[in-house]
Amino acid sequence: MLPMRAAKSLITRLPGPVREPVSRLGDLVSGTILPRCVERLYEEFDGAGMTRFRPRFEPSLTWIVGCLGGTMYVELPVFWFHPEWARVAKEIGRGDGRVFDEESLLALMRHEAGHAFNYAYRVYDEEPFRSLFVKGHRLERDIARKGFLESYPTGPAYGLFDAPHHPDFADYLERHGLCEIRGYAQLHPDEDFAETFATRLDPAEDITRVYAPEWSRGKLPKKLAYVSEVVARGAQDPPPLPGPDEETAIASWIAQHHPERHVIDVLAPELGLAV
Repeated sequence: MLPMRAAKSLITRLPGPVREPVSRLGDLVSGTILPRCVERLYEEFDGAGMTRFRPRFEPSLTWIVGCLGGTMYVELPVFWFHPEWARVAKEIGRGDGRVFDEESLLALMRHEAGHAFNYAYRVYDEEPFRSLFVKGHRLERDIARKGFLESYPTGPAYGLFDAPHHPDFADYLERHGLCEIRGYAQLHPDEDFAETFATRLDPAEDITRVYAPEWSRGKLPKKLAYVSEVVARGAQDPPPLPGPDEETAIASWIAQHHPERHVIDVLAPELGLAV
């Protein structure tokens, strides 16, 4: 981590694109693997009957990845799929200059699409969902008291979460080497649903083989069956949802509302810089 009060000389030595206004960055998607991954994912949606479900995947200028709570907007760090920005990340000490391969990025997108589906069709409000994903969870009381989307663990409680795999949960991201937190599906029922959704959606998943010990007992088979039922809603238009607010790191949103904002302003907190 760089010192919080970084010298101006250090900032001026950072790669040129980092010092540019967001409005000058241009297209952060064309020529990358992201459009192809989106195309393949939409094909999987169509194959599952989700012909009207179309979450948006946007390039993010931070290393935060995820679906913005309550929306169908998914942030994907541009450093992960854009070769030039991957090199920028390496120059500022946040990567090795390589980008994700198509299969890895697509696997990550399946998981995030599970969140977007949950929010779009408000699956989390239903009694079957609560029975399968919330009942008996360590956060059940917090969810009842604070609300589903407001009950996520934060700070150290999130980053230090570690749990052995339990047969009631899918472990899609972990098995694909895309998550450093053990037992990620157990972190929150929303993650549980997203992991189950990704497992159900991936055409390459041999569910009965991968989860053979779990298949004869526990909740996982019931969860997968439930997801198979609810995906049929994707043939219908989801109700209107909010877009990202102006404080999010989605590059296109910042470019639209704050075109004068510099990339370094977005990255500074994560780099430990004061600019």
